Amino acid sequence: GKQTIYRWWKSKASIIADALAEGLLIPEVVIPPDSGDVRADLRAWFRTIFGFLQLPGNETLLRSLVVAATENDDVAVRLNERLGLWQALAGRLESEQVDALLGGLVVRALRGGPLDEDFAERLIAVVVP
Repeated sequence: GKQTIYRWWKSKASIIADALAEGLLIPEVVIPPDSGDVRADLRAWFRTIFGFLQLPGNETLLRSLVVAATENDDVAVRLNERLGLWQALAGRLESEQVDALLGGLVVRALRGGPLDEDFAERLIAVVVP
């Protein structure tokens, strides 16, 4: 029941943070490959993320995660860990480039625009010239 849940967790955001930590919302860390070609690696990462988001309910999940991450720093940290982009691209891209890639993905998902290879290719071309 609701009372029991809120005895264990203070808010929806703290439930989401724990679920992320336990791998219940995003089961695996999504780390881009390191083939030596950062653009090809980003294309592969986007294909994986797009595949995940195309599963029923996952675009809604992403929207919920974004809201929870804005309300709770712990959710933001755990979501970042699960997406794996920062860990994989440290030293390969500037932090602002990683921010722009993630930001572009999130804004596109929130707007409901198509998440496809054409979008990924255009975003990568702008962010990683």
